[in-house]
Amino acid sequence: MKKLLIIALVLTSFTRSRACDVCGCANSGSYFGLMPQSHKSMLGLRYSNLNFETHPGSGYFRTNEQFRITELYGRFYPAKRVQVMAFLPYRVDQQLLVDGSTKKQQGWGDATVLVNYNVLNTFMDSDESHRINHSL
Repeated sequence: MKKLLIIALVLTSFTRSRACDVCGCANSGSYFGLMPQSHKSMLGLRYSNLNFETHPGSGYFRTNEQFRITELYGRFYPAKRVQVMAFLPYRVDQQLLVDGSTKKQQGWGDATVLVNYNVLNTFMDSDESHRINHSL
């Protein structure tokens, strides 16, 4: 059973996926993702490249779109239970039309700042080490 699961995982990891072509733009391309060591401050740089083909069956509306996002992001704690996360993306968006023309725009995306308050945090609330830590 274990071998079958590994083979299925390997085979599905190489297939082409299909997704909504609007999803890359709906939230300005921001990706909060998983950030390890949630109790520590951090600063990072992230890059993502999204490619879409819209209306593939149409000879008139079909376009190839590319969204490249380089994002400066960080997390810090101004007070014990307050977490601040900030994101500043730089976007390069390109659309190749059927007639061969290209539409391109680039610039700073929407800056995002999120402030979270921890009601419960077993990691920060005690000096003991816990097998499992909780954060609410």
